[in-house]
Amino acid sequence: MVTAVTAMAHEPTIVSFDPPGSTLTYGFAINSAGVIAGAYLDTSDVYHAYLRAPDGSFTIFDAPGAGTGSHQGTAFYAITAEGTLAGQYIDSNNVFHPFLREPIPSAITSGILLRDNYIDASNVIHGFVRTP
Repeated sequence: MVTAVTAMAHEPTIVSFDPPGSTLTYGFAINSAGVIAGAYLDTSDVYHAYLRAPDGSFTIFDAPGAGTGSHQGTAFYAITAEGTLAGQYIDSNNVFHPFLREPIPSAITSGILLRDNYIDASNVIHGFVRTP
């Protein structure tokens, strides 16, 4: 005898979000920790990369050398479980540049670098220069 089993359907939850100042938001990647990486367009049509933490907070990143003209700027396209980011920026001459951004293990805020500094577990801000 075969008994039919009815599975309870899982109802998905959809959460809409936009980084502050966004007029258009792209979510390109999510890692196993729930950190979302992407880009948004601001009111001046400039792209900015962002990370959205599972708690809903945002970290905004503009690569050094990124242009500030219309449709120039920075975007994150991929994020690993460890927080390494792959992205690109468009400079003021409309030239595309790929980049990798690696996490700093002692940094808070999901271990992601914040522009050219990071905050350690003791809440101390440190500057850095990354060399290959």
